[in-house]
Amino acid sequence: MTSLGTFIEIFLQALVAGILIGAIYGLMCVGLGIIFGVMRVINFAQGEFLMLGMYFTFYLVVGFNLLSFLGPVVGPYSGALLAGPALFVAAYALHRFLVARVTGVNVAGTEGDGHYAQLILTLGLALILQNGGLILFGSTPQSVRTPLSSRAFEIPLLYDPNAALFVNKARLLAGLVSVAVAVALYFLINRSTLGKTLRAAADNAAAAT
Repeated sequence: MTSLGTFIEIFLQALVAGILIGAIYGLMCVGLGIIFGVMRVINFAQGEFLMLGMYFTFYLVVGFNLLSFLGPVVGPYSGALLAGPALFVAAYALHRFLVARVTGVNVAGTEGDGHYAQLILTLGLALILQNGGLILFGSTPQSVRTPLSSRAFEIPLLYDPNAALFVNKARLLAGLVSVAVAVALYFLINRSTLGKTLRAAADNAAAAT
């Protein structure tokens, strides 16, 4: 039978892991929130775009080994940073030729202001990217290993000298970055001229134009 001390240790370990993973999911939702808040578009393909960025990093670092000269620490983070511009180009092309046709002034005054078409379009993009990803990349999970991903902080628990929490360093760093990005976005939206412009466009697109 599991003792109370062991139960507390397991509970705290699961709690910390859940908070760190939740912070990463929160970072993923930041972009989704901006898209909906400014453009009023529910982007069902948001997760699929993130998948493309992750695979771009994977192939730069592991698949094609193009960033091996940067080392095991700098290489993966450089690949992640390079995925941003690459994904921007792909997303801009999709917006220019597809999404723009069902958003903004093109659908102003129509039934639902184009929301029905947006839902169908982004859902269709999501299905295409999902199945295309399975065909091109397969279904086997892939990952980019860094020195931090195999290391953890050991935090002793005061109630038992033999009990401790293990916090993965890579997940902790990702969680801290997520919090920093969320705070920076908050100040950008609420305290900067650009943020006020985005809020004005979200509140009344016609007046902002």
